[in-house]
Amino acid sequence: MMPNKILTLLFFVVSISYGFSQDYRHTTEGIDKVEVIASVSVIIKTHEAPSLLISSKENKQIERNTSGLTPIFGKDNTGFKVFVEQNNSTLKIESFQPRTDAPLIIYLPETIKLAVESREQNNIKISGFTNEIEAKTNQGDITIQNANGPVIIENEQGNTYVKFKELNQNSPNSIVNSHGDIYITIPSNTKATIEVSVPRGELYTDLELIAPENQDNKYRYRRDSRYIKSLLNGGGVSVVFIASRGNVYLRI
Repeated sequence: MMPNKILTLLFFVVSISYGFSQDYRHTTEGIDKVEVIASVSVIIKTHEAPSLLISSKENKQIERNTSGLTPIFGKDNTGFKVFVEQNNSTLKIESFQPRTDAPLIIYLPETIKLAVESREQNNIKISGFTNEIEAKTNQGDITIQNANGPVIIENEQGNTYVKFKELNQNSPNSIVNSHGDIYITIPSNTKATIEVSVPRGELYTDLELIAPENQDNKYRYRRDSRYIKSLLNGGGVSVVFIASRGNVYLRI
């Protein structure tokens, strides 16, 4: 047998023995929004291609002895224990990986709207998107980098970190933490109407917060209220921060 044929045969045998995974791609042409539900930590990054990408190089799965067995919960049409389905202009991505698996890492165009939910005790990381972002987790940290807004976050137990590149003036923002701290960075020239509620915590900031004319300045600093409403750079889009049992750190 020729040497190159031998190598081809060996490669084929190794692929069968150990599993050979390929990248998964799905076009985002005509897609307005992507919804992600996962049982593992989720990392979502941007790329220039008009597609969803799940890379075999970055998504390494833990091998388990499941030969001949079929999972009861969930379908897999990607090769990564992930099910992808298009419903009109929405692309739905659902992960059925065990929650102890490595994070699910996916790539999408930066202009896509995102709605991401972690249903287990895991984290969400999103970076570089210029459109609307929704994120929800039961227990875990949420980190969003270089956001334009609007940003809507519900975090039951964990810290939230959001760095705004700029603040879209067309839609309001809401970041709510039940148990955990909120860390926010915004550009110094941002126009916003900021409301902060920390019933059992504190607000720390390096911003010059100015109360609206119809609000009593004394009320703004009352410790029993733990509430502030302020106009930043004359006011603008609504930004609400609520840390029910935690602090808010707001900086430029």
